[in-house]
Amino acid sequence: MWPLISTILALSACCRLCAGQQINDIWQTTWDRSSLFTSLSPSSPINFGPSGSSSNLSIQVDDTSIAQEIVGFGGSLTDSSALVLNNLKSRNPDSYQNLLRYMFDETDGANAAGLTYVRVPIGACDFSESVYSLDDVSGDTSFSQFDINRAPSYLFSVLKDILSVNPRIKVHIVPWSPPGWMKDTGTMTGGTLRSDMVQYYSTYLLKAAQAYQEMGIPLYAISIQNEPMNDNPTYPTCTMTPSMEGQIGMSLRDQLNSNGLENVKIIGFDHNWVYAGDYPISLLDWKPRALFGIWPNVEHRSRRKRALVNVEDDGSYSFNQEFTSMAHVAKATIPKDVGGPFARRIGVGLSGSLGWAVRVGAFVTERSSSSELPRYSLVVLNWYDNASSEWNPVPIEATIDFRGVQATYTFPVGITTMSWYA
Repeated sequence: MWPLISTILALSACCRLCAGQQINDIWQTTWDRSSLFTSLSPSSPINFGPSGSSSNLSIQVDDTSIAQEIVGFGGSLTDSSALVLNNLKSRNPDSYQNLLRYMFDETDGANAAGLTYVRVPIGACDFSESVYSLDDVSGDTSFSQFDINRAPSYLFSVLKDILSVNPRIKVHIVPWSPPGWMKDTGTMTGGTLRSDMVQYYSTYLLKAAQAYQEMGIPLYAISIQNEPMNDNPTYPTCTMTPSMEGQIGMSLRDQLNSNGLENVKIIGFDHNWVYAGDYPISLLDWKPRALFGIWPNVEHRSRRKRALVNVEDDGSYSFNQEFTSMAHVAKATIPKDVGGPFARRIGVGLSGSLGWAVRVGAFVTERSSSSELPRYSLVVLNWYDNASSEWNPVPIEATIDFRGVQATYTFPVGITTMSWYA
């Protein structure tokens, strides 16, 4: 009898805990841009209570189904984007600092997106003023002429400013091409790495990683090659087979480990989702020990390739939808505690006649202390226009079901991020 009573009491306490929770953190972007990643204070508490009748949209959160941890969200800091930001810093330092804080400050409660990931080219990319590597001296296999300062100084200045806003930013460096003298074309544009240069190229990547560390910029990851299936001859590119990437990855892993950089992750297949069913499988089958993972990225496929932010000559700036969508998911997944864990994706289901009109992601963020309640978050995209020909955006009243209790919220057309603790 006692075990049964104990179980009933525990379940009752759990239900009371869930029923007492409130959705108290809401960020919203509406279709008409009247709200752009705006923090809202609900006029009345949004409480979880006993489950009621079903609505046209029911969002069922399943925190027993836990998937991968989110690494972070962010963008690439190319030579050109660093130049734009550095020019803003020169013209309007206050505007520059406000921009960086709004993008990268992950402090709990900050009016900011909390982006946590920056991808930086090693040498020139397709957004560089000139074509260069960090060692353009032909045949310099000792790398005595390697020089990280061949990259523009403002690149590192801006990167360090970002780190001053968010010291925990994940920095991921990526080569668009090996030095031209290592390739069959003799140039950084197009072609492939020569097979006799595999070991030297891995040392080149090691030198880049060491140079960042020596500048006080800690690395999270390094890619073997940007877009290894792209041989466009008009800007720095380089094709590599899965077996070649695997060989480089093995050599680089050993060199990083031997030089105190064992925590730097190696990323293979830094390319498009459309190829994710073939190349990365071959790569991971070939040398899984060397790689942290693969990096198929939908933004490689973007035709417009807009920046996250547009900066004007007068020091003003505006954000594109790419930033707004990223900010919403970043806000739901950044650590609640300083140095704490990132969110993990959890299960979510949709039912009701309007289930087709939304896209929903659900996340749980654990705490640094087991005595603190985890944060649960939803990111909801409502795209319901209720029209056969003309645009007629319609908000959707939905129920949110969680651990046997329920809350109700009306989602406008746009994106909503909301969080609660349980």
